[in-house]
Amino acid sequence: HGTIVAGVIGATEGRGINWHVRLMNIKVVDNTGTGGLERLPAAIAYAVDNGADIINMSMVGNPTEGTREAIRDAYHHGVVVVAAAGNDSVSLDVVPKYPICVDADEEEQMILGVSAIQRDHRLARFSNFGSSCIDITAPGTEVTSTLRYSPQYGFSKKISGGWAGTSFSAPFVSAAAALVKTVQPAWHAKEIYNAILSNVHRTPPSDVAAYERVYGAGLLQIANAVRFALEQKGSVGALESIAVLDAAQGIMSRMEPIGR
Repeated sequence: HGTIVAGVIGATEGRGINWHVRLMNIKVVDNTGTGGLERLPAAIAYAVDNGADIINMSMVGNPTEGTREAIRDAYHHGVVVVAAAGNDSVSLDVVPKYPICVDADEEEQMILGVSAIQRDHRLARFSNFGSSCIDITAPGTEVTSTLRYSPQYGFSKKISGGWAGTSFSAPFVSAAAALVKTVQPAWHAKEIYNAILSNVHRTPPSDVAAYERVYGAGLLQIANAVRFALEQKGSVGALESIAVLDAAQGIMSRMEPIGR
């Protein structure tokens, strides 16, 4: 699970989104993938203290003491926090999950909550939803990514496809945030959230409230968010170009920087 998430964010050779990202992998659950969120506050604090710019949380659970404070501290340190919606097909407005819903009643948006869409751009059947916690949507089915490679233990594949879940939608957004941060290293969470949320693809809805319960602001558009960051920067200087993967279409494109 963690290797798939990491691969979406940073696998090289065109398989991940940000090929030059550095990953800090922090263990919260046990070796079987079982456990609650009790260790999450300490994990968040460790990431912040050790210089993380973006925290990806592809997990959901029940509220744990200290999680809200840890996320608030991360946000106030300028760290982007991205959280998966969960795969229960429930409304988070009725049955909130954590950490995604930590900021549901906060004045400041501290987390980007991510639901999952399928290839036809409809909400994946498993994805949780709810306007109080969902901020954006991203691909969450038919995901191809890296696997743990350890032939001596029977793990002989390096890459596999067909993965589905909001756990794999969240890292699309985290990787987009990392690209924006690369272009605008002085930006903090608030500015990066704006770059991502103001540059989504949004089909004009007949029912705005119903749309936002499912998709939040809309579908993540990595190229648009990066282009927005470039435009705010003006002259790009040494940056030659940026390769952007359209996850929905599987098409790689290269953008020339603004001003070249």
